[in-house]
Amino acid sequence: MRFRYPTARRADVADEDQLRQAVEQVYTRFGGLHGVLHAAMATTPRARSCPLREVGPVESEQQFGPKVRGTY
Repeated sequence: MRFRYPTARRADVADEDQLRQAVEQVYTRFGGLHGVLHAAMATTPRARSCPLREVGPVESEQQFGPKVRGTY
């Protein structure tokens, strides 16, 4: 059976258990996984709106941590 529309799952890609659970849900429902969109982002207003010249260690970790850890 082919599906026309994508489905979304929320998981912290740096959290192996969350990611494994999301993948298992997709396999259980659809029988396979045919693509992934990695849309990591910070969830705090300061991390999203802080000018680059004002980025400190805390904002840097909040904004870029999920992207970096999720890559490996």
